[in-house]
Amino acid sequence: MLNYKIIKKIPNKVRLNIAAKINDPDTNILVTDLKNYCQLTDYSEKKIIALNIDSSKCLIGVFNGEKVISIYSEILGIIEIFNPTIMEPFIKGLRV
Repeated sequence: MLNYKIIKKIPNKVRLNIAAKINDPDTNILVTDLKNYCQLTDYSEKKIIALNIDSSKCLIGVFNGEKVISIYSEILGIIEIFNPTIMEPFIKGLRV
């Protein structure tokens, strides 16, 4: 289970977006609580982990079975290539 108490400690100036498969968002107590700290998007098409820090650093991880294959970069050209992948869940998913 997600240790969401860590999320609550992140400063408000940090914009945190989470995309994941969310079951019953209207009645899920965890979802109700997390909505006070971050933007949630219901998305279940692909299993990826993505992190974008001020468009100066990015991390993309793709699940391969139980393993995660990942790429990290601080090179602007590579970050620009991966931005569509990072944004896909938020464009195709449903905001909660």
